[in-house]
Order: sequence, then C-alpha cells, then structure tokens
Amino acid sequence: MYKRLASSSKSLPLKRPEPIVVKDRDEEKEFKRSKAKPTRDFSFVDGFDHYNHRQKAQVRKIFSDLAPKIDKQIEGIYTGLDGHLREMMSQPRINVVSLASGEGQEFPGLLSYCEKRGVDLNYVGIDNQDLVISDTIIQFKQYGNHTFYATDASSAKAVCALPEVADPGKTDMVIMRHPEMFGPYGSSFMKMLTEVAPNLLKKGGFVNISFYFKQEHDNFVELFKANKYGLKSTFKFVSRKVNKNGVTLETMGRPQTVDHYQILLKLK
Repeated sequence: MYKRLASSSKSLPLKRPEPIVVKDRDEEKEFKRSKAKPTRDFSFVDGFDHYNHRQKAQVRKIFSDLAPKIDKQIEGIYTGLDGHLREMMSQPRINVVSLASGEGQEFPGLLSYCEKRGVDLNYVGIDNQDLVISDTIIQFKQYGNHTFYATDASSAKAVCALPEVADPGKTDMVIMRHPEMFGPYGSSFMKMLTEVAPNLLKKGGFVNISFYFKQEHDNFVELFKANKYGLKSTFKFVSRKVNKNGVTLETMGRPQTVDHYQILLKLK
C-alpha cells in the first residue's frame, strides 16, 4: 500500500530548462503575432542519438503530419469515457497531471474536450528528458492552461515538490500514455503508478493508462487481478476499451496504434 506524503506549502527549488533557440527571429516574431495553434515540429527528435539525420527527418515529419489526427483521437477517447468522468467534469476546473508526458501529445485534445464542456483545465506534464520538455514548452507557448517540468516522474517526493502539485491529494486525473511497464524501465513506470499517482490524486481520482499492444494490456490486467504491487488494493478497475480507429505509427520497427488499449482506474 502506498504511503501518502504530508501536505506542504514549501516547494523545492526547481530549475526550468532553457528553451530551444529559434534561429529565424523574424519567423519567431510572426509566430508570436499569429493566433494559429502552435507549430508541431517535434524538435526533440534531434536528441534521438540512435537515429541518423535522414531517420530523424522522417520521424519528425511523421509526428508532424499525424499531430492533428492524434489531437482529434485523444478528444474522442475522453468523449468515450464521459459516463465515467461525469462527476469529475461537473467541476468548474480540473487538475490533470501527465507522468512521463513526453511531448505532451494528449494536451490539445484534452483541452478541446474540456473547453466544449465549459471546464477549465489545469494540465501539468512531467518528464525527465530536458530536451523534450524544452521543445514542448515552445510548441504550446500560445496556450494557457498548462505547465511542463523536467524532473523525475517516478519520484513522489520530486513530483509533489512542484508548485502546481505541492499539496498532495488535489489532482483529478493522472495520465500515463504508453508506459513501458514490461520493458527495461518497468520499475520506474510502476513507481509512477503505485507511489506517485496515489499521492497526487484526490480520493476517487482517475488514472488513465494507454498501451500500444494487446500483450502489454493483457499483462497489466493480469497484474491487477493478482494484486501485484498492491494495485487492486489501491485502485478500482473502472473500464478498459479498445480504440479501433487509432492512428498508426511505424517509427519503432513495427506498427503501433496510438492509445490503442485504454484502461481507466479509480483511487479507492
């Protein structure tokens, strides 16, 4: 069973990552004047050392081309969960934290979902990749409603020290998109779920988890049923769905359907 951290008004000092420098200043000024949505050029791909220059360019184009489709898909996913999220969405404002948020792909779609229901969204994305967070801050700088931090998302102490989540137990929903729970970093992702999320969430708050592959989904369901890591003691299993119309990527050697398998948990 997780241990709830004490509430505190004091926050540890946090150094925000320096933003990526935009080389063309005229283009940057024009961008600031524009009311269009932020460009989605996914500069973080430049940090993928295992890709050559041509591969990086291809991956950036794939992400950029698919971004609008993914935004629409994310909005549709939460629309499909309306029945379960009705009480949460009856509030004038909801607090959402994305653990290992990466480039925050779910933010625009989630924001659109909330805006159509007249709900103010306070979104916090947390990831340990400085370059990814720096790029994400630039991508979404024309939006309000969000903050991104580069820190260890698997540490309850580090996460709960951030200003936006300094008082544990105030978060309505935690998002974990494509956690590699059964890969080399599985222990870190399991800490996010079993230690960080319960400290962030208010009682009855949700954890929304998505997986690329059926085997990942099935493995997690079996873990939950067996109450491994105290999952069944901590959470109620609310729903699981298959997103049959998911956007498919082919950047990792095999096709991956984004947010293909959805699981919704509720903190007891």
